[in-house]
Amino acid sequence: MDGFFEKFGLYDFFSMFVSGIISESIAVVVAAMCFGTNIEWTYKATWLYLIIGYFIGLILHEIAGRAEKRLKKFFSRNVLSKKKYFFDNDYDEEMLEQVKIHILGGKEKYTEKDEEYITSVCVNELQTKNAIASSDRLKTQSEMALSICIATAVIGTVTLIFSFVGKINIALTIATVIALLIASMIFFARSRRMHRYYIRCLIRTYAVLNNLERNEKGE
Repeated sequence: MDGFFEKFGLYDFFSMFVSGIISESIAVVVAAMCFGTNIEWTYKATWLYLIIGYFIGLILHEIAGRAEKRLKKFFSRNVLSKKKYFFDNDYDEEMLEQVKIHILGGKEKYTEKDEEYITSVCVNELQTKNAIASSDRLKTQSEMALSICIATAVIGTVTLIFSFVGKINIALTIATVIALLIASMIFFARSRRMHRYYIRCLIRTYAVLNNLERNEKGE
């Protein structure tokens, strides 16, 4: 099943589709609660709803990808200098050291480019050996969470702006905006956590494929 999803790129498809539908659904519920808008659910409207949801997810996916690159320090992507953030036990840290030595050789200092090179090598090898599925699932979850994080923040901001120009229940609107911003922070935290698991999975799988566990134990 993992091979099927990986072969046809369905992880990316479902990441965009699910995040788009969830974001669209949140927007529809907020619009109904705060502005009294309703959708007449016909057969055509349902299909249109699904199609629009996919394209919303596609846009969010692109925005999330660019946002992740801009927010590297918040995602703590630098595995080499912040090992404790990614690995919560000595065994995993030793495994990382073995992977670093195997890919880069012995170096006293590492740069951000070295970190990017390590992850690129891990991804390429796992793809070549058809062992990327587990890592891809975690990456997909991280991207989905970040997409929904962005969507809830945008919906909350737009709702707040429109609250000043329409006759609506102010208390309900403020409560909705606060709930959306809290949800945005929760999804952001989840995205960071899934990204951390993704890096950890890459390192572990690469180490196993190259028998670095045995090297560490001196076998």
